[in-house]
Amino acid sequence: MSSSSSSPHLAKITSDVWYQVEKRKPAKIKDFSGRDVDDLKADIQKKELLEATPTSTWGLYVKPQEADEIELTEKFLIDSDGFGNLIKQYCIDSENPILVRLPDGMYGRLLSIFQFWVCRLLATTLSHAF
Repeated sequence: MSSSSSSPHLAKITSDVWYQVEKRKPAKIKDFSGRDVDDLKADIQKKELLEATPTSTWGLYVKPQEADEIELTEKFLIDSDGFGNLIKQYCIDSENPILVRLPDGMYGRLLSIFQFWVCRLLATTLSHAF
């Protein structure tokens, strides 16, 4: 079942959506045109190279001013009348992006994988230089 069929009553938007994966700088999906939480997770997953991390293991959160974070679920999105209203209501921008919470330890594993490939690239480059 496709994600957009799960929320047919939510209108598609075309808007920039700001988000922030923990320990990274805020980033933007330009002209996001998804309907639901799964569409947003899929776009973030591609842009942030999180293919090794199932989207079902991480969450999205919005933070109202002067309040605690609220998990961005499909029901919450429907209650907010879609992404367009959610972005306006919670002032989603570079200063208040949608927060992406990875499972415990995932950031460290991603960093380790990155460090491994950098070391391997350096070793290969240096071995060809001499």
